[in-house]
This record gives sequence, C-alpha cells and structure tokens, in this order.
Amino acid sequence: VDVGLSFQSKALGVDCAAGLPELDVSSVGDTFRDAITGDEEQKDAAGIFKHVQVRGFFIRLKADDCEVCSTKQGDGEAGCEYVIAPNATTLQLAVQPEKQLIKLRVCLGTEGVNNWSLSKLQLRRLVNAAAEMTEQQLQLRARIVSMSDEQAVLERQEDSGVEYGRLWCKKLVSERRGQAFEAVEAGRLQLLEDVLPVHMLAAQRCLAEDAADKIAPPGSGAPVIVQWLQGFASKIRHGCTAQNAEHQNVLKHLKSEAEFDASLETPQIFDIKVKVGELTFLLIDDERQAALERQLLQLNIRETAVCVDAETATDYNGNASAKLKVVSQFGAVSAQHSGMRVMGISQEGGQVLDGAGMSSEGAQFGANLVLEHRLEETHNLLVVTFDLAPHDLHLHPSMVKQMLEFVEPLTSEP
Repeated sequence: VDVGLSFQSKALGVDCAAGLPELDVSSVGDTFRDAITGDEEQKDAAGIFKHVQVRGFFIRLKADDCEVCSTKQGDGEAGCEYVIAPNATTLQLAVQPEKQLIKLRVCLGTEGVNNWSLSKLQLRRLVNAAAEMTEQQLQLRARIVSMSDEQAVLERQEDSGVEYGRLWCKKLVSERRGQAFEAVEAGRLQLLEDVLPVHMLAAQRCLAEDAADKIAPPGSGAPVIVQWLQGFASKIRHGCTAQNAEHQNVLKHLKSEAEFDASLETPQIFDIKVKVGELTFLLIDDERQAALERQLLQLNIRETAVCVDAETATDYNGNASAKLKVVSQFGAVSAQHSGMRVMGISQEGGQVLDGAGMSSEGAQFGANLVLEHRLEETHNLLVVTFDLAPHDLHLHPSMVKQMLEFVEPLTSEP
C-alpha cells in the first residue's frame, strides 16, 4: 500500500504532506508463532497471528515559500522540511482464545535513528493557522446564533435541556396527531439545538420519545389514507417471499456469528512489549544564518523499552482486580545547543531492556520505572520504583534568550 496525503490552505497559510510508502499487513507463519507461544509443540495452536510492517512514514510542513509539499519520499522543495523523517515500525500481534492470551510486540523506528524536528517558521505557521481557525469558528458561530442568545441558554444549561426535551416531545405529538407545530416554538427548538451540547440533545430526545409514545403512540392519530398506505406497504413487504427468505438467512448468519463471539472467552492475560529506537528531536531557529546558531536545541534519546504484563484475577476481598507489572527503561538522554553540551549522563552504568524484555549489561540508561500491583492473601500492594541516572545540566545564556524568542508566537496575542 502506498498512501499520500496533502493539505494546502492559503487562508490558513498551511501547506503540509504525509506519506506512507509501504504498509504491509499479513498473517505470519511458524517463526513468529513459535516466538510468541514459546513452545514448538504449540505452533499449530488456534489463534490469530498478524504482522504489520510500516516503512517510510513521514510528515512534512512548509516553512517558507516553497511551491508545494510533496507526498513522495525524497521529493519536494527545500523549504518544505520534514517534521517526522521517514522511519519504520513493526507490530506483531498474537491472540490465543484457548489460553485467553493477547501478546503484542511493537518496534518503533528500531532500524535507524528517528529524526523529528520543528523550526521557528513552522511553529509560527501552526500558531497563525490555529488563531485563524479559531477566528473563523467564532465568525461562523455568530452567523448561526447571536452571542447574547447563546449566553442566555448556556447560563441555564440544565433548564434549557429540559425545555428542549419538552419542546421535542410536543413536536412529536403534534406530528403524530396531524397538528401544526407553532413557529415560535419551532424557532426556540432550533436555537436550543444550535447551542446545547450534542450528548444533552440526544439524552433529552430519548426521554421525549418515550413520553410521546405514551401520549400519542405512533400511527394512532394518522389519517385514514395514511393508515391504508401503511397497511398496503406492510402487505407488499411481507409478500416478497424471496426477499423475506434472504432476510431470514442474514439474520440466521448474524445470530450464529453472535453466538460464536459469545462463546469466546474474554482475554485474561496481556503480554505487551514496546521498543522505541534512538530518537533525535531538533528545534531549529531558521531565522539565523550561521549553522551553529540555527541549532537551538538537539535532544537525543537512546533506545527505550516498556514491558507490560497483566492478568485479571480476584483480590482478597473477592473483587475483580488484576496483577500488573510495568517495567519502563528509558535510554540515556543528551542535549546540545549550538554545539555546546546542555545535558547528559554524568557517569556510565546501568542496564537497558532489549526488545524481548531482557537486560544487557553495560548499556547506559536515563531512568528506570517499575510499577507493580500485587494481589496478596490479606491485601493489595502497589510497588513503585524509580531510578534516575545522575545528569549534568548546563543553561547557556544564549540558549535561554533564543528559547524565549522561539516560543514567542505561543505567548503573543494573535
């Protein structure tokens, strides 16, 4: 699969593109099956084993006056820079209903360094676009309903919701009895629909329809000609034996599928491992000319791994609970500004997990977090362990000044 998306708006001043040159989803054979099950004798066990491979995913955002942001990897003008450079991701999923087990392995950008970046001009374009969209929404809102009417409804939101339900019920009853619904009430109903939240409107409609069914059941007040047409349509519908048979077959199939789904046990055991490759995030001050001055901040994070093991169980009180263990080890973090060291580990040591959850001695780590929920015989126990490697931090005056200038579009008035 080769997918490319682009968005250009002169009004918003935004031109961006995203590309997904390669997406492959496939069922996998015994190699992955054995790795997941951990038992060669179980390689023919029933289950779902899927492999998803994503290569070359990227996002570009226009920084200056280039012609267009291309959706093809490697194409495009110089001014349309990568926000997310092409990278690769692998996902492996195993679902074994008999064992009530789900296993997931995710590797994000482990084939190379993941490069993310954001320039000052790109940030300014995003901030201006967000301000323009907000202004357009306010203008559109003002055309639909006046600010004074909107505030009056929202100040009494709960009462307005009840009023909407009452008016909707009255409208339904009027329609079923063939009576006219007053224009003033129709206008008020429309105003409430324009202002009130959707979830409140839906809840009030459900209550109103129940009330209307008791006051005027559907079809009870319809004219004779309407009742005759409804009966004639019903005879035609039930007279189509072929369509009715097909309808019954569909219902039978759906029923069998529902029974099959109901027979499957809900997964009780979850084994999830996520590995993130080395990540480089760069803030670029593209209003400066010198190469070193353009490097506002470069942040490098070594490989990071997160392992999650969870199993639903019953605690000592007989309540539904879960045994949970989350192990997160974050790679060493270093940062530079204009070629000068800003942050880094002050001494070597520590361990870091690999993709299988095993540790490799001698590798640097930045932090280690272990979260464990244990179900004991007399109590539930939550254990949290956090280790942070010693770091050096240097704040350079030029960096502080440039950083404040960089975030100025976020703090200034639109």
